[in-house]
Amino acid sequence: NKEKDYLVYKKNANEMQENVKFPDEYRDKLNQFLVDVLEIDFFREHMNLFSMLGVMYLKGLGVNEDHKKAFEKFQIAATNGYKPACLALGTLYFNGQGVNRDYKKAFEWIKLALESDDSNLSRDCSLIIGQMYQHGLGVKQNYKNAEKYYKIALKYGHANAQQLLDS
Repeated sequence: NKEKDYLVYKKNANEMQENVKFPDEYRDKLNQFLVDVLEIDFFREHMNLFSMLGVMYLKGLGVNEDHKKAFEKFQIAATNGYKPACLALGTLYFNGQGVNRDYKKAFEWIKLALESDDSNLSRDCSLIIGQMYQHGLGVKQNYKNAEKYYKIALKYGHANAQQLLDS
């Protein structure tokens, strides 16, 4: 378990430093360096935590609602490959929450999220991308592509996909 390894390693690093007689200023810097390095490795494996923080800031769950902070947390997770955060980031760009509205960036992030193995995520991304093609939001309007993505959403069981195909 990486979380347990992280905590054990952090404890051992602190104990080792207490046995070595560095001047306090160097010991503090070394300790901070070790913690920073460990946290980077730990969080690289746990991008869902940043995504959860993003949801908390977006919805004001236990913290003050802050769309800019939500955007920052989702961006960290998304740029490190966490696909649900890619959808969230794309949605923030689409709605202009915490960032200026940018349909082109929204499309890019949502399309990246579509590469997920998660069928629920693929279902939602496909429907949004279909709508973006249908209305020319961030991409050139293209009804064939809209239909293609609506069919993918329908395949994954999106309730609204059939209505959009029929319209």
